[in-house]
Amino acid sequence: MIGVVISGTGDVSNKHYKAITSTTHGKLLGVCSRDAKRAEEAAKKWHTKAYGFDEMLKDPEVDLVVICSSDDEHYRQSIKALEAGKNVIVEKPPALNLRELVHMVKLSKDKKVQLFPVHNYIFRPRILQVKQMLDKGEIGEVTYAFFSLIQRMPEERAKRYHGAFLTQAYHQIYLSNFLLGLPEEITAMSSIITYKEVKMEELAVSMFKYKNGAVANIVINWCLNDLSTHSWLWLEKILGTKGVITVSALDDYSYHEDIPYLAAIVLGYPYSFINYQKHVIDDVLAEKKKPLISAYDAVIVLDMIDKLKNCANKGKVIKYKPPSLEELIKQYKLG
Repeated sequence: MIGVVISGTGDVSNKHYKAITSTTHGKLLGVCSRDAKRAEEAAKKWHTKAYGFDEMLKDPEVDLVVICSSDDEHYRQSIKALEAGKNVIVEKPPALNLRELVHMVKLSKDKKVQLFPVHNYIFRPRILQVKQMLDKGEIGEVTYAFFSLIQRMPEERAKRYHGAFLTQAYHQIYLSNFLLGLPEEITAMSSIITYKEVKMEELAVSMFKYKNGAVANIVINWCLNDLSTHSWLWLEKILGTKGVITVSALDDYSYHEDIPYLAAIVLGYPYSFINYQKHVIDDVLAEKKKPLISAYDAVIVLDMIDKLKNCANKGKVIKYKPPSLEELIKQYKLG
């Protein structure tokens, strides 16, 4: 049995709760929150215990902490949980900057526990199928790929986040890395178009070039919802020399009231959490199988975002060479 506690009580916490209860080896032991009342309410709804965060870390039955708190709490709570010898799943973004994340990864290695970023998009059923098709060469050599998320992010909601690159392109970057490998050249452009107070980008367009000459675009646009017939709301399209793969979210969705954001209607979205938790809890922690994802994958994503923002600011195209963890530990003087 893998004892699990969820930190946080928001919408994504509920998705992790449902996913954890779908695992074979996971057992939800409790929930914690900065707001004790919300923790009590979630505990009652989930039929579990309400913890204080520090109290939870002292419980020897807790093997895994799932951190779904606000973004600015991810680093602090992850460090405390890792220091206590707990395995950690941390929601996106795992940290607000690369130095924090490198510290988290180093600490997990020092403490001999595991740190898992929530890269759930790759666990969508259709994406796992696409990966198999690409690995088998079913569409030939990849020539071009397109990844998009086009949904309105109202300015009041955007104030809670950290711009289109870190909040949303993060997902598409790890997804493209998973499907296509790392690019050799990268560049980006970004804009603020409708926001009056928020000073972070609401439009972010990235371009990657790969060793074989293939090119990919990642488009994040928070200016509007795309509900057109051939929507780019949430789209992955990969063109090969022998065929094309298209995964369009609005071809497979279920609408319901009170959704927090438009992409939540996509049927594959909740299943991405179920498949993710089954992989981490059942495959990796319980059965000791090799993980499909690693904390270093998240390091690469944050490093790429830093460089893409620099490209957008300076209008540059750069060669991309992923830094080693050892180089970053030395750079940030974390040794």
